[in-house]
Amino acid sequence: MCSLVERVPLTTSTKALKLIRLCQRYEMTEEAQSICRVLARRCYGDGRMGSALTWCIKGQDATFAAFLAEKYFDFYESIGEFGDLSILDYLGDAVLLSNRLAFLSKYRDFHKQYSFGNYEAAGQLLVSLLTSGITLKKYWLTLLTDSIPLLQIPDKCVFSSADTYELLHILQEIDNTSSYSDQKDMITSQDEFSINKISLLRLALVRNLQSSLVLRERKH
Repeated sequence: MCSLVERVPLTTSTKALKLIRLCQRYEMTEEAQSICRVLARRCYGDGRMGSALTWCIKGQDATFAAFLAEKYFDFYESIGEFGDLSILDYLGDAVLLSNRLAFLSKYRDFHKQYSFGNYEAAGQLLVSLLTSGITLKKYWLTLLTDSIPLLQIPDKCVFSSADTYELLHILQEIDNTSSYSDQKDMITSQDEFSINKISLLRLALVRNLQSSLVLRERKH
């Protein structure tokens, strides 16, 4: 049966699904997952990221799921918007297949909450993403930058003093470990951009900390 499965050409999704069901009927789990993984890579090669992610999850391919999640986020960083991520709305616990996938799902939730005007919920998601350990360090500055609109909402403290301390700690860690920190004579234009962004973030966070502490004092 295994050799038969290997010889069947996967020319269409319909044929692939029929073959997967056949494998499942005969409890050939590994073969079914292998088919899904082949199709995931094929879809990725064709530029169909959503389909690639769907097959990847069907095949329980955690490594490739992490790879695709990073590609999605890199795409977001380069143009400022996501591709088609509607699939994440229907994954449920499947996002737990990979920390990167879980991160991507929560990060998209953050943007949805912000777009709906649910600023407190968006802020808590952002803090959670930065403190839970599921976000790659190379993405920290991007996520912290996302906090700026929340920090600039008039007459409102979205982040508590405790949350702000956490964000300041993360910002300091970014600053301490940045490549330009020990190479001041080799700063590139990209480094300059990051330095300016860090300075803006620090100022916004310090102001928010002051406001949140005043607000806390008033409540007491």
